[in-house]
Amino acid sequence: MILQDVTYRRGKFGISGRYALFDTEDYDNRIYVYERDAWLSFTFPMYYGKGIRNYLLLQYRMTSRVDVWLRWSTTHYINQGSIGSGGEMIVGDRRNDVKLQARIRF
Repeated sequence: MILQDVTYRRGKFGISGRYALFDTEDYDNRIYVYERDAWLSFTFPMYYGKGIRNYLLLQYRMTSRVDVWLRWSTTHYINQGSIGSGGEMIVGDRRNDVKLQARIRF
């Protein structure tokens, strides 16, 4: 596994991202790596097989009482026709996630 994280903050705006390349023999040799996420959330995805994973997290402080997070992540598996099993099976080689969260303090 090779990965690179980047974080930039300026004033009310913050951006974080990752580019990761992974190559494991199979599911039994999976690797877990922590990823930055929205407030009080966490992401700890498993990396297995061969592929590329990216994520981008945007944070914006609208006011002193309102914060907004937007997170997008994608995993592209190389040489796989489907991902997962059972009710969570995805036909194809990509898995995408989008998360939007707002915090309002009273």
